Order: sequence, then C-alpha cells, then structure tokens
Amino acid sequence: MILDRAFAALLLTIPLTGNASGQEEVAPTPDFVLRIDQELVERDPFEAWLLRERGELLAPFYARYLVAEQAAASMGIRLADHIVLEAVESEITERVRNAFGGDRERWEKELGLASRTAAGRIAERKIELRAALLVAELARTRGTTPEETESDLIEGLSIVPLPALGETGAAEDPVLRINGTDVSRSEYGKWLRLFRGEVDAQRFGESIVIEAEARAAGVKVSKEAVEARVRSETEEFVETFYGGDWDLWRKSLIKEKRTEEEHYRVARAATYTFM
Repeated sequence: MILDRAFAALLLTIPLTGNASGQEEVAPTPDFVLRIDQELVERDPFEAWLLRERGELLAPFYARYLVAEQAAASMGIRLADHIVLEAVESEITERVRNAFGGDRERWEKELGLASRTAAGRIAERKIELRAALLVAELARTRGTTPEETESDLIEGLSIVPLPALGETGAAEDPVLRINGTDVSRSEYGKWLRLFRGEVDAQRFGESIVIEAEARAAGVKVSKEAVEARVRSETEEFVETFYGGDWDLWRKSLIKEKRTEEEHYRVARAATYTFM
C-alpha cells in the first residue's frame, strides 16, 4: 500500500462549509483528501470513518473547543484565522530555532519520519491553539485566569453521542449533542479531519486495503464472530490490567469520559477490519 503523504495539502484546500469555527473559506477544488495506491479518496468516506473510529473518543476535546467558541461569540469576541495561523507559525519558528538551528527543512524531515507533514501539523495545532487563545481572551475580558475560565466553561458539560455517529447518513444529521445543542455530521466530521486526519490516515489506508483484499478473496466475517472476539479480548484485557475487576475498569472509562458502549463499538470496528 502506498499512502501519499501529500494528501495533507489536499486536506487543507478542499471546500469548507460555513465559517462558524473560524476557518477561512477557500476556492472550490476536487473533493479528495488523500491518495491510496494511486486511488483518490473523497472527503465523505474518510470523515465517516473518522466519526466512527474517533468520534466518541474525541468528543470531549471537541466539546471544549465548541463551548469556547460559543462563549466567545456571546461576548462579541472574534478571532480571525490569520491571527491563529500567525501564532502557530511563531511557535514553529521558535521550535525550529531552538531544536534545529533555524533549519526548517530539518524540522519537516523529522515530521516526515512520523508520516507527518508541516501542513498537517499546522492544521492540527491551529485547532488546539485557537481554543487556548479564545479561553485566554475570555479570561482577560472577565478578569479571571485562563484556568478559572476553562473550568467554568466545562463545569457540568453534557456530551451525548447520538446513534448516527457510527452510521452513514446525511451531512445535516446530528451526531453529538453538547449542552443540548446538536452537532451535525458535516461540522464534527470536518473538525475531526482537520484535527486528526493526517494522524489517522495510515490506519484508514490499511483498513481500506484490507477490506478490498477481503472482498476480492471472498472472505466474510460474521457479526457473531466479531462480537465473540471483542468480548474475549475485553475479558482478557480486564483480567490482565484490572485483576478481573470490571467495576474498576468501568470507573477508568468514566475518568476518561468514555462509555462502555463506546469501547465495544470502537473495538468492533477495529476487529472487523483486522480480523
């Protein structure tokens, strides 16, 4: 399998819908986000895979991002995309100067060793830093510390994954409910793509190739076999790391803001692909 790392540039130039999360509109281009063995992959199936594989796990991160955006908007705070990009570039410049003697190419080569690109890392960091900058500005406006402001924002935060999260459907279908507000498939899928797209591209590519080879070979895996494997592996995991104490394992999931159903759903998807 050849996964073209140049996909990151495509990832950043496909059309973006709306501008609610501060992303600047770009000129329309073909709706492809990566290339696997010379086959171009469209945005929708990649985002659908991210929603299924990473949707629940990263929902708390997205929720923090969303409530910061909402709180800032309610106070008339606007953060232009170019301001966030300038902050990211400033961080990169400092890292390149301190760790690579000012040689940006050396930094990019280091990223390449981890199958990353500068464009992909910048997209990821823009999302992380945007939330932090909004919280800092909210704190300044309120006369509090960023830590106090973030604590206030996430206090009582309600995150409800909806059934459509793990299914195919229309772009406007709600997949999350955060503090009573529905989040659409397209909105959350775009966020996941920009935040995790490059990181998870290799795994996505592997799943596509394995599924194609299985179809070509006429190999089929039953739901019962997948369920049995997932249950067996979960039992082994709980026995090994929690001494067979299921309540202790469930408490660890709660600390991670995950659910038991999420664990099984993600495990089923991974097992089906690699079984």
